[in-house]
Amino acid sequence: MVLCKKAADLLTLPQPELNSSASSEEFRLTLNHFIEKRSFVESRVWTLMLASGENTDDLTAVNNDIAETIQAALKLGDIDLLRSDFDWFRYLVMGYRLPDSWLLGYVNAYRQALELHMDDSGQRLVDWLAELESNTLTSTI
Repeated sequence: MVLCKKAADLLTLPQPELNSSASSEEFRLTLNHFIEKRSFVESRVWTLMLASGENTDDLTAVNNDIAETIQAALKLGDIDLLRSDFDWFRYLVMGYRLPDSWLLGYVNAYRQALELHMDDSGQRLVDWLAELESNTLTSTI
């Protein structure tokens, strides 16, 4: 049902305007750097999740899903697409039957991994994950 609504929204909502060539270049650089560092980021997420005793049964799939979402937003040059996909991401995690507490730990681990492995171009991703952490914390209390 949620997927159908998401598909309908894509077909009916106004399409986002692409950013100027200067910011498009920034997004391209961030995308390239993210692709280059993705395996390091995901490895760090594994380390942090295992160290905290979190369930890692579906971690590979969740890592892949968030990375694809990040790459799509960066390719389109619109970080707001990441912000609008938070509800989708929460439903995805629910589909794996993982609690909100797992989601909060995951978002925290992913943010830490990005901070460790990405250069300054990754700050917009770190900010997005910090926003997700805040939203998850306030919506689960």
